[in-house]
Amino acid sequence: VRRVRQLLAPFVLRRTKADVLQQLPGKVETERLLEMSPAQQQLYASLLATAAASRTIKKAPKKPSASTRQATPAQTLRLSQTVARNLFFDLRKAANQPMTQ
Repeated sequence: VRRVRQLLAPFVLRRTKADVLQQLPGKVETERLLEMSPAQQQLYASLLATAAASRTIKKAPKKPSASTRQATPAQTLRLSQTVARNLFFDLRKAANQPMTQ
C-alpha cells in the first residue's frame, strides 16, 4: 500500500477546504423580481384559496363523538406548522416552476 501511494503521489492532488476557499472569489447573489405568468398566478391563487377553505372547514364546530379524542395543544401546533410549511413549499414551487404541480 505504501509503495502504491508513493507511485501515485505526484498524480493525486489533495487540498483542504480552507486552502481552496482562499482561492475562490466571494459569492455574489442577485435578486430579481419578475412577474408571474398567468398560469403561475392562477395556480398560486388556487393554492391560497384551497388553504383558506381548508382552514375554514377545520374551524367549523363539530359535534364531539365518544370515539374521537381531543388533540393536545402541542399536537395542534405541530400540525399547523406542518400545514403552513407545506403551503409555503407549494407556493414557492408555483412561483418558481408551475409545471411541478
